[in-house]
Amino acid sequence: MRRFLEGRNLALWATVVILALSIWAVPGVRPTAANVPHTPSFTIALGAGTVAPYGIAATPGRLLVTVCGDGEIQVLSVGVDTGGVATATVFATITGDCIEPDIAITPATPGLLGIHSFPSQNAAGFFSNYAYVTQATATDLKIWQVTHLGVSSLFATLPGCVGPTDHGNITFSRVVPDPTKPSFGPHGTGIVSCTNGLVWKLLPTSPGGSTGTATLVGNVRAMIEGPDVAPLTFTVGPGDAFFGSESDSQVYRLSPRGQVRRVVTWPAANQVDFVAKPKCDYLTSLATYFAIVSPEPPSIWAPARVWKFPQSAFTGPPNLGGVAALVTRGFGTSGPNGIGLLTSDRGGSIRPFHAFEEGFRGAAFAYCDPTLIGIDVEPQSNPTTIINWGSNGLVTVIIQGSATFDVNSIIPTSITFGWTGNEQSLDHCTEGKKDYDGDGDLDIECKFRIQRLGVPLAEQLPGVKLIVKLLYNAPSGDPPAEGSD
Repeated sequence: MRRFLEGRNLALWATVVILALSIWAVPGVRPTAANVPHTPSFTIALGAGTVAPYGIAATPGRLLVTVCGDGEIQVLSVGVDTGGVATATVFATITGDCIEPDIAITPATPGLLGIHSFPSQNAAGFFSNYAYVTQATATDLKIWQVTHLGVSSLFATLPGCVGPTDHGNITFSRVVPDPTKPSFGPHGTGIVSCTNGLVWKLLPTSPGGSTGTATLVGNVRAMIEGPDVAPLTFTVGPGDAFFGSESDSQVYRLSPRGQVRRVVTWPAANQVDFVAKPKCDYLTSLATYFAIVSPEPPSIWAPARVWKFPQSAFTGPPNLGGVAALVTRGFGTSGPNGIGLLTSDRGGSIRPFHAFEEGFRGAAFAYCDPTLIGIDVEPQSNPTTIINWGSNGLVTVIIQGSATFDVNSIIPTSITFGWTGNEQSLDHCTEGKKDYDGDGDLDIECKFRIQRLGVPLAEQLPGVKLIVKLLYNAPSGDPPAEGSD
């Protein structure tokens, strides 16, 4: 098993790492498949040293990884790389054992209306943009919730998965199930697996709840990692949970009824990632898929690296979104076949997609989930928002720009605002942009019709929280954004 404490390197060695990366990033130096477009890899720097992440998760507005610190799991927020290095900051910490902690970000359910929450809730009742982290201990497997503000709390405890022999992995289903067929649950249901073969589905105890319940749904009876749920457009096991197995080099699938099937053979199969549809990039990285590649163990001379792939690697022809998966290779084998491309033809087949000599840890697509932005409702009435609910007039909202969100990229016709954030209440936005909050980034002022905000009579009080939703032009794709005040 791949386990060690995250190293902390001296500043003297940081220069060596950067110089080494400049060599490794030269096309042709690392073994890669010539027909798959990619961009150079990067290391993640925390302070003066580099880190060796285990899990990774991404949206258009955030890139999170998990690493092992001194007696704790650290969730790091990672910036866009430059010069082969991406700078990270500590976003959240979880005390206790650190045995290959995995991480996943909860999705937002498209088109889900009528729920008053920020961040938005998905169909399974999870808040979107929250992160969930696995922690294997000597007694059980714990699932920790990390809010969009970096506050961590214990969400659920799963029996039967005990470290250090075993550890867990987590994903969230992005399948809108066919109501006439069995499924693991609604869009956004959590799927947790243990390397000993146990698989659970995870749901909040109540919609938006801070605690959850786990239900055992099957046992693959093999060493499994890297779960993902097949989209209904993937004709081999649509809606099934897929896993890689390092121990026997198999890809397995588990149906919602608990039936287990072998799919294909891939050397030290580690993780299954169904190609996202649609796909987005993380900020200005020009990358939609991130994969942690590492020697075992990493060192100052051969640190863990994150390879990134642009959307062009998956848009074809043919377009792989929803009809193919990537299967990464773990440790324990040699050879260039690092990532395999799993398709459903002939009952499931796999071929080389991208070549690596080292093994993988975590990998993730940047899904088009909402970017969380700042807004200020009726700024003149701060600190408490006061609205004249009986008026036929307008309410003022400042949509705040930041270092990672440019208000000039907003698609004006997409802006909605009110009780659920889906209300068509926009009257107009001012032509010019100003720095209203003094942070150095431009903001935009918009006006909305009070009588179209959809706020229930009982909630028409000072300080009521209202929600804005919108689309914006990103490097590729038009992802959503939402904010509340």
